Amino acid sequence: MLAEIAGKQQLIYSNIKDIHSLKKKVNTNFPEMDAYNYIIAINNMIVHENVQIPLGSSIALMPPFSGG
Repeated sequence: MLAEIAGKQQLIYSNIKDIHSLKKKVNTNFPEMDAYNYIIAINNMIVHENVQIPLGSSIALMPPFSGG
């Protein structure tokens, strides 16, 4: 669903320092994203708070999932 909203599988942003800034940028560019819950991973590690994003990192926005 998130890729459909963005209209592409990959976005490239520069000058994004932390998760808060990333969410703000994404929601500014794609306001409908604000209605969805999603999990954020930095370099394949899920983060749950506002952390710094290292330069050159790969960020993934994923729908929530449950395990069993």
